[in-house]
Amino acid sequence: MDVPWGKLRELSGKYKRQVAVFFLAQTPPVTKNPSDFRNFRLLANGISPETLLAIRRARKFLKLSADLAEKDYWTERYQWTEQITTPEQLRAKLEISLSDQISFKYTSQAFKAWRNCFERHLGVFIFQFALPYEEVQAFCISDSRPFGIVLNSKHSFSGRIFSLFHEAAHLLKNQSSICYHDEIDKNQEIEFSCNDFAGKLLVPDDVVPKIRTLVDLTESANKFKVSAEVILRRNLERSFITKTLFFDLLAELRKIPIHKRRGGGLSPVDKVTSSRGSMFFSIVTDAMHKNKLDFNTASDVLGLKMNYLMYV
Repeated sequence: MDVPWGKLRELSGKYKRQVAVFFLAQTPPVTKNPSDFRNFRLLANGISPETLLAIRRARKFLKLSADLAEKDYWTERYQWTEQITTPEQLRAKLEISLSDQISFKYTSQAFKAWRNCFERHLGVFIFQFALPYEEVQAFCISDSRPFGIVLNSKHSFSGRIFSLFHEAAHLLKNQSSICYHDEIDKNQEIEFSCNDFAGKLLVPDDVVPKIRTLVDLTESANKFKVSAEVILRRNLERSFITKTLFFDLLAELRKIPIHKRRGGGLSPVDKVTSSRGSMFFSIVTDAMHKNKLDFNTASDVLGLKMNYLMYV
């Protein structure tokens, strides 16, 4: 039975697959999902189509980056994984000092700086996709090289900053994971250790500000460009506050309405670099101009129309 080309394109859009998939002799293997170390609700209810699509996209982008690289390129880039074991060592590798972190005017500026340094100094791809807000905050993929971290673009910049370092801790443990940071099971030692790593990097022990009120929390969070929850948990870890005060302030924090972020105002190219990251964008466009990648494939993985690719 012959299927019209237009119908194939319609089906590829509906099922989020390339048209070429329909010409394969066998069904492609199922995409391997990262382990879920925290959100047991996902295991019970299954992962949403949006999150599954994000996992598939991330793996597709990572595989393409691997295929385009020279032999042993990513092995050499990831020598730092054998050298870094502490938050202090990772901060030094990223080349953003605590004074640099505090000097950022906005949390969005801090996030962009951290993200760029992850890609430039670590060679870790940082992707952003709009995922179900209540399901997942971030996940990482480290079972093959290169590595990737996927962030939920619906979350706050401060939340995404914490996720970067939480997932970095998983990468250093050579673990792929899906995480939702607001739900913590008391027996999940791996998650606690990753949270501990992220918290100590962003707010080191010797500079944790002592807080007593919600105002203290807000001011300190703004200073360090982190979420109020990070400051609150660091105070509990340092025994600056009692558990009673911790839970009282946490309850107050969670009463504050969450303002959902709205996109807009970005050009198509800016939207792509925000979603795929500058490193992936550069790898694809560079390969395209060197005739290592055809325009159709570049258009597909970047989600850009051909007329935009002609001028990048």
